[in-house]
Amino acid sequence: MRYFFNVPVSTNAYIEASKDKYFVDKSQFIDEMNKCIGTMNKYICITRPRRFGKTINAMMLASYYSKSANFKHLFDKLNISKCDSYLEHLNKHNVIYMTLNEMPGSSNCSYQEFMDNIAIFLLKI
Repeated sequence: MRYFFNVPVSTNAYIEASKDKYFVDKSQFIDEMNKCIGTMNKYICITRPRRFGKTINAMMLASYYSKSANFKHLFDKLNISKCDSYLEHLNKHNVIYMTLNEMPGSSNCSYQEFMDNIAIFLLKI
């Protein structure tokens, strides 16, 4: 399990992916997320089958919202730049990026220890 808080580590993968020959611009998804900020719909769960872009979308959101760096140069080229909400939230939020790819079975800890580690991390920030 990895955690990132306002550090560009999690966002570098999106920059790399955006340079890929087969990159598909899904940045208009950000405009839909922006509409949820400050509303009762602010808690969002995104589920998809394996290999349907959950990780890359999470990296895109982290890159867009995180205060850790200025990614305007990247998003200026994408569809989100044409939306009214584009600059309102760009790189202006604290972001906690957690990957849960490693479950307790692979790290020799119980599920309770796994959840406790997450709670400890969140309480530190």
